[in-house]
Amino acid sequence: MSPPAPQARALDGDRSPSAGASPLAQLTLTRFREFLREPEAVFWTFVFPLLLASGLGLAFRSRPVEVVKVGIRSSAP
Repeated sequence: MSPPAPQARALDGDRSPSAGASPLAQLTLTRFREFLREPEAVFWTFVFPLLLASGLGLAFRSRPVEVVKVGIRSSAP
């Protein structure tokens, strides 16, 4: 009995959409899926910066620009 053809083996084995993708694409997809499985990482990466920016935007929205007065003193007689 001869081994199955390479094309038949690829069709029977892995049925994921990225089966024909490059190794870099597969690695990137795997890393992205691992990242999404960690709720803390998703929160600190996407949600927290939006909350912080919104909170600081609300806190400092009505402050007028400060005018700084500077006095210059010369030492010439």
